[in-house]
Amino acid sequence: SASGFSEEITTYRDFLLERNISAPERFEDSLSAQSQALKWLAEAEIDIMNTSSTTSVVERYALAVFYFSMNGPNWQNRGIWMDHAKEHCIWRGITCNSNS
Repeated sequence: SASGFSEEITTYRDFLLERNISAPERFEDSLSAQSQALKWLAEAEIDIMNTSSTTSVVERYALAVFYFSMNGPNWQNRGIWMDHAKEHCIWRGITCNSNS
């Protein structure tokens, strides 16, 4: 694409920008936690057009930003963090509830 992003990444970037989740310039810096989280999220192949997935996508993106911001790839005990096959609500230290 003209922006230098793949079609998948562009789709997720637009999804996040439309919801004011991150500032656009954070995605332009390939080393930013937001940019790394965006690339990771695009690998998940979650159907963002499915309304029930919207909250999950935003939550996973927020957790991925936290992970990359806190040097997650070098955590000694990261468990199943960032495992696309695992529900994010069971990642180590994360608890989800039905209210949010």
